Amino acid sequence: LGYVSPIVPVLMTPETDLPSGPITKDAASWINSVPCLGGIIGTVIFGILVDRIGRKWSLFSLTLPLTVSYILILLAQDANYLLASRFLGGIAGGGLFVALPIYINEISEDNVRGRLGAALIVCDNVGILIGYVIGSYMTLSTFPYVVLALVGVFGATFAFFPETPYYLLLKNRIVEAKKSQMFFRGVTATSKGESLDVVDVEFEKMRSLISSGSSKKDSITVQDLTSKATLRAILISLVLLLGTDLCGVFAIVTYTTSIFHEAGSDLSPNLSAIIVAVIQIIGSFISSWLVDHAGRKVLLIFSATGTALCQTALGCHLFLKAWGYDMSGYGWLPLCALSGALFIANIGVNNLPFFIFAELLPPKILGFLATGFLLISWFIAFLVILFYTYFIEAFGMYTCYWFFAGFCFLEALFVLFLVPETKGKSFEAIQDALGGKRCKPTQTVYAIN
Repeated sequence: LGYVSPIVPVLMTPETDLPSGPITKDAASWINSVPCLGGIIGTVIFGILVDRIGRKWSLFSLTLPLTVSYILILLAQDANYLLASRFLGGIAGGGLFVALPIYINEISEDNVRGRLGAALIVCDNVGILIGYVIGSYMTLSTFPYVVLALVGVFGATFAFFPETPYYLLLKNRIVEAKKSQMFFRGVTATSKGESLDVVDVEFEKMRSLISSGSSKKDSITVQDLTSKATLRAILISLVLLLGTDLCGVFAIVTYTTSIFHEAGSDLSPNLSAIIVAVIQIIGSFISSWLVDHAGRKVLLIFSATGTALCQTALGCHLFLKAWGYDMSGYGWLPLCALSGALFIANIGVNNLPFFIFAELLPPKILGFLATGFLLISWFIAFLVILFYTYFIEAFGMYTCYWFFAGFCFLEALFVLFLVPETKGKSFEAIQDALGGKRCKPTQTVYAIN
């Protein structure tokens, strides 16, 4: 994802690496935004595959479109190669954000589920940093080798991981499900103490939950989608996922270099982008620790409000500069505002939604609804990235970031009044909270030898 920020502006100049020459502004907008269309396709495909071939093999199969994507960059002659590459990369991205939150949620213990879920965005941000670095210091003909090597490492290691116990139970593969659960809990048949007893209790609760939530034909009915708890979970999931698109992070990551060039940062645009990416990783890493300590709701409110304030400050700087004020003495402000926005956004609004919806929804309908949610999210992201450059030409870059700030303020209010806390709660307790029942959080502690 990150490599387009430093590379696309160069492709629009005579220094382009493409044999066909510089690309147009329209082509650049499509190169930046077409992964979102691929994400829509990937969401549909993998939304089906997670329930057909399982969570594990859905994730493993992502290596195919990723590999082809970066081979196309190595062979690139003109913008069409890059469009095809980015589209395939988007398919993989769409599949990742369907399958990985489900996989993580279904293998996690209640007391660490938040931290494991937040690790998704930590890794995503590490990938963005790698993209910024290789995009700044390598060429189109060299950096794909780095990515292909990383894809190979993933494929060679993940192949040995088991399927989730939830999925195996849904398919009535009881023995395999028990082995999978024991693997992820770090126990064996010879483990001593209370470890096996605790795992047995958890396993039976899992079986009971799946049995009570499944019909005889294992089909989704209208009743599954219209309960009070499910409807509220759907509303919350949609708003939070829209927040990942409309908080401005995706636009910032895609156009970081151009933003710093426009804002007049004291540092070079590429170096500023790398600094921002490092700060973004720190924010998401802190979130992965705080999410099971401070709680999801507190982090979402703090993150949405803080992101809005940073976006507002950046908008004010851009507004004053656009209207002729001398801002040369404030060259530090764009870097601080963007770094602050990404740091704070990654504590909450940009990462928590991807596993919060997996916490809120029943396993029986999770794959189906996750597909619908992510289709909407990818489409909104596509519109944001495609029309970003046209919007700032028409209304000014400052208006764009004030819009992002306004949405973040509204999201903070939404979370304050409508989103329940899920920290440390079992799935049953979360459903009770969504349905309006008051209950105390359940603390689950596992002894692992």
